[in-house]
Amino acid sequence: MYKESAVRTGFLEDAQYTPLAMECSKVGLWLRALLTTAYSFAFRKGELLSMRVKQIDLSAGTIRLEAGTTKNGEGRVIVMTREVATLLTACIIGKQPDDFVFTRPDKKRKDGTLVKANLWRASAKSGTRFAPALGFRVCCFTICAGAVCATSAG
Repeated sequence: MYKESAVRTGFLEDAQYTPLAMECSKVGLWLRALLTTAYSFAFRKGELLSMRVKQIDLSAGTIRLEAGTTKNGEGRVIVMTREVATLLTACIIGKQPDDFVFTRPDKKRKDGTLVKANLWRASAKSGTRFAPALGFRVCCFTICAGAVCATSAG
């Protein structure tokens, strides 16, 4: 039996996801798609920001994370939800297989600091009062009571 340390609390509820997703859409397709993918599958920041077009199989409806690129080192294949498939399709149109999925229109990749800053602003504007935990996983956002939170998430 595995012992879980640093248990996370304050999960993003479905009712809070919708206004946050709407605010992320105002920032750009890249942030909305990133939020939705992270929320749906609990991907880590590194898994999201390093994701390449060739990892998305639209015909099979899957996302492939290669062995050695995940925290536990094991690869996995995830079946996309309809919403994720729609958003990722829009993100990869016109891109080459080695291009990053989450980019600005000029195809420059987003970095973790910029993503966090945009998520902070979107959460404040949406009224959800969520802040990305240090581990970034969107499903593990930490509820903030109007102030900056510090958590120990892995």
